[in-house]
Formats: sequence, C-alpha cells, structure tokens
Amino acid sequence: TTLTMEKVSWTTSMEGHWDAPDEEEEEEVDVMGGAGFTPEQLALAEAEFEKRLGLTAPAPAAPSRAAQGPGPVHVVPLFAMLPAAGQAEVFRPAPPGHRLVIVATNVAETSLTIPGIRYVVDAGRAKQRVLESTASGMARYEVGWVSQASAAQRAGRAGRTGPGHAYRLFSSAVFNDAFPAHAAPEILGSPQESVVLSLKSMGVARVHNFPFPTPPEPSALRAAVAVLTTLGALRAGDEELTPLGRAMAALPVNPRHARMLLHAASEGGRAAGLLDAGVALAAALSVESPFLQLAAPGGGDDATAAAAAAAAAETRRKAQAALRDQDSDGLSALRALCAYLAHGRDAGWAAGAGLHARHLEEAVALRAQLARVLTACPVDGLGGDHAVSLAALDGVKPLPAPGPAVADALRRAMLAGWPDRVARRQRSAEYLAGQREQGYSSRAVRYQAAELEEPVFLHPLSGLHRAPPAFLLYTDLVRTAKRPYVSGVTALDPAWLPATAAALCSLSAPLPAPAPFYSPARDAVLAWHEVTFGRHGWAMPRTAAPHPDPAERCARFAAALLEGRVLPALEPLAGGLAAPPAALARPGARGGARVSNLLLALERAGVDSRRSLLAALLDEPGFLLRELRAWYPAPALPILQQAWAALLEEACREGVPA
Repeated sequence: TTLTMEKVSWTTSMEGHWDAPDEEEEEEVDVMGGAGFTPEQLALAEAEFEKRLGLTAPAPAAPSRAAQGPGPVHVVPLFAMLPAAGQAEVFRPAPPGHRLVIVATNVAETSLTIPGIRYVVDAGRAKQRVLESTASGMARYEVGWVSQASAAQRAGRAGRTGPGHAYRLFSSAVFNDAFPAHAAPEILGSPQESVVLSLKSMGVARVHNFPFPTPPEPSALRAAVAVLTTLGALRAGDEELTPLGRAMAALPVNPRHARMLLHAASEGGRAAGLLDAGVALAAALSVESPFLQLAAPGGGDDATAAAAAAAAAETRRKAQAALRDQDSDGLSALRALCAYLAHGRDAGWAAGAGLHARHLEEAVALRAQLARVLTACPVDGLGGDHAVSLAALDGVKPLPAPGPAVADALRRAMLAGWPDRVARRQRSAEYLAGQREQGYSSRAVRYQAAELEEPVFLHPLSGLHRAPPAFLLYTDLVRTAKRPYVSGVTALDPAWLPATAAALCSLSAPLPAPAPFYSPARDAVLAWHEVTFGRHGWAMPRTAAPHPDPAERCARFAAALLEGRVLPALEPLAGGLAAPPAALARPGARGGARVSNLLLALERAGVDSRRSLLAALLDEPGFLLRELRAWYPAPALPILQQAWAALLEEACREGVPA
C-alpha cells in the first residue's frame, strides 16, 4: 500500500518552454487558489504573465482513448446514520461501465471491509464531538486532523482484497507535526458520572486518588460528583453512596437514565404500566435517535422516478409526524419503539416510516436486559409500590403507546434524571425588540438554562419547536457556529420542580399562613414555603414541604392524632375532647399539664408521623396511651383502648414501613 500521494509538478526552463521535471529531483509546488479573484481575472493575469515573459505552453494534444478514463462513476454515500438499505449499496456492484466511488465518514476506518476497493483518497479530517464543559455538558462539533493511527487504518482500506493505493491530501510534514500519534482516550472527553458511580459502588471512597491508567481531569470528577449528588446517588458533604445510588449502580445504563427508571418504579402504583413504559423509555433514550433526518428528494431526468421518490418522502414525513409526541422528544422515541414492536420489528416497515431499524433493535435488546435485571434481582432503593410492577414486568412483549397519565408520570421521571438541565423560555417584549434590532429571526426560540449564564436555543428539529413550552428539560446541549442549541427536550410543569428537583430548590422560612398541617397522604407535617429554583433564582409556585422545626411537627401531629386524621377510629371522639386540638399549636400552650405531657412524650420519642408512631409502639406497646387518656372522657376510653390495640397489631403484623 502506498502511503504518500504521488506529487506531479512542472518546472520552467530558461528557454521559455515547459519541461517535465527529472524524476529524481521532484519538487513540491504550492498551487495558490486565487482567492478573491474571478476566473476571468485569473485568465487575463495568466495571459499577461505569459506575454511579458515570452512563455508559450504547448497546445494540448487530443486525448487518447486511454486518457479519457474508463467511463462514468457510480457514487454512493456511507455514514453511521444511513439506513441499512443505504449502507448495503456499497456492497453491490456498480452498473456496467461505471466505477464505484464511496464517499464515507470515518465509519469506514475499521467497521467494515468493502471488497474491490483499490484506491483510498484521505483528507485526514474528521468531525468529532468535543466536550466543552463537564459542568454544563456543553459540547460542540469540530473538524480536525485525525490521529496517525486513524490515518493508517484509512490507508488500510485499500488493498484489503488486492493491490491498492492510498492518496493522502496532506504533506508528510503536516502528518508528522500536526497529527497526534493516537486519538485521545475517551475518558478525557466524556462525562464521568458512570465512572464515579461504579467506583463508589465498589467501595472506592476517594475517587480523585484512584490510580486511573489515564487520569481524567479533576474538574470532570468534581462535576460528576456534583451531578450524582443532585441525583441523590451521593450524600452531600461526605460523598458517601446512598441506597438510591447503590440501586442506580446496579442498572446497566447511564446514571441519569437509571435515576429516571427508579423514579418510574417508585411511582409504579400510581399509573398502570408505568414501570414497563419506564424501562422502554430508558432503553430508547440510551441509544441514538430512531428518527431519520429526511432530506428533500432530489430531481432527475426521470420524472416518474422523481415523483415516486417525492411520494415516498412524503409518506415517511407523515409517518414520523404521527409518532411525534407534542410534549416530549423522549416520548417520541418511546412511541417509535412501541410502533416498531407492534409491527413485529419489521425493518422494512421502519424504513418506510422514516425510522432507523438498527437503533430500534439496540433499544429492544437493552429493554430486555433491563427487564431481566429488575425481575431477576430487584435492586434495593426502588421504594414505593413496586412489587406488583416488577412481577408483571416483561421486556419482550409489544408495548402500547403511553396514555396521558403514563406520559405525565414519565415526564416527571425524566425530570428526576435531568434536574439540572431545566430551562425557562425568554420572550419578553424587550428581548423580542432586541432581537429585531440585531436582525435575528423571531423563529429562534430562546431559553435561559437554570445552571448556565448564557442563553440557549431550542433546536429547530425538535418536535416541540412549533409550540415551545414555558419550561423544559433537555438531555443534550451542543454549540454550533451560530448559537448553543438544546435537544432531546421535554415540556415541564414548574409545579413539579420542588418535589422532583428538590436539590436545586431554595425554600423560604415556613409561611405563617396558610398554617402548617399534617398530610395523611404524605404522612408528614408540612408547611408552605416560597420557592426559588437554580442559580438564577426563578420564582416557583408555593409548595408544601416538611416543616423544619421538630417541636412544631410534633405539635401539629398531636393535633391531627386527636382530630382522628391519623387514626380514623378516633374521629367520632373529637367532639368530646377536654380541650380543642388546635390549642396544641398555640404559642404558650405548654402551660397546661395535659398539653405539655403529650408534647413531651412525642418529642422525646421523635414521633411526628404515623410511621414513627408505629416504630415507637414496637419498642413500647403502651406508648402515649396514658397521655391520651387525659384528653378523653371516661365513656370514650374503651374506644381509645381498642383503636390503640388495633394500631399495635398493625405495627406487629407489618413492621415499620420502609
């Protein structure tokens, strides 16, 4: 294989005619392209140059039959996103009398061997994704020189099945000076959340001191720890692995996808089929987008063929539009996967619908693997009512497209996986006026990201571009030459943020009104707070969160207990109490023995919920019964005794809920 391009040059002799150079004294000539001049100007300058120097070039001889070449060429593309049918074209013989020319990306370096390739023309360049910031996840695509090892692989594509030549469109000096010997290790250019989580799950306490073969940047490790802390996988402060983090490490997907899946599992009892859909969504988001980028059909001399191509393109466009979800690009990928399964995993149907069958097959395989992991050894930390969901989990059967309830639950699950990738739309009158003054198109949809200073823009290919939501989350952020774009977006309800993205929310002190209250559904004493989100301090709707004061929690729980909202059996007795339960929460209420004894008993045991009350009863079966008797008249005491016995039986039968 020839690894250097043959150079052909011409030298000017003193006699004023053109000679071919001696083969042993070959000279490298830089040919200037005449940038900034028209072809007519270049021709006039060349004629004037020859006239002044008396140089005359010999008239070109009529080309021989051999010099005319073997005939036309048959050109086919080859790149990773090309459908399988298009990729198969490179293995088919060219039409008679044609030469086969394959225009390929670096997917042809090592992925496959194409028989009959005799020549390789290598520009030495490749477009590569470069991580600009590990903290923000901002990436960009750069066209740069490949490594010397990659250039050798490209040259090796010629002559695999016979003699061949490789022509490099760069000099040996550039090859030696500008090309790195090998490509940079992937660990230096990718987020490190998976690496850090795996090391933590193996008991490596100080990841920064781990002896990596190629150590990642310290900033990348710090950013990974921050992300995992936000996701709840690591404990803030000491960076210890939490039970949730251990459950995330057990799943064979990215930590963000694992967090999303575990959130769906914890909410599985609220919507039928949610965990099944969550597993499929995690698989769909873990592979490349299944939607093919549809190009406009090209023209041609054959009007019939052109019309057929246009009709097929329109069919694919309509099929893609039918699969798009108006609220989420991620759910669009899930709907495509569901449709692919419903059509029996037919690659022909996928091609006709504008879908990439290979990416869908990868999602199918990953879905089955995730289902096996969850059903064979249910991971700790799922929480919620997941036992029934796990028993019914099936990673093989066709899956119906998610309904409205499941879709909303999945969008909340995605927020759990990407809480730091939230953005709010900016569309004030001042902003729109500034856009017009600067000549920007009003179609550019601008957002402010929660953890970034600069604005970002919704990608035009997103399914949400026609109706941009006020709040969204994004899974990908790429800077182009024009502006940074977010993609993989999902519309959000800002009311979800305080509960699902609590790590990035700042709560005010408890508001005096509305008053704190005990919530049986959440089994907690809650207070209302003003909420701000992210580094920009976006004001969110008020939210009810657990009260931070232990004494106040015990007082509110005691009032709820006497009112019958903790034990419904006590509700009929609330009207005959010795004092109104609301007195427990009044300032200075501890002056009476009845109130102070009840509150002191609860505070000493740390009881401020039904769950903690059951735990106290397991330790002391008669806990709190004496203090409660002081509140009820004698005729009501047998009912109190029965209710307390039933509560103790529940504690012994079920134990303390997890």
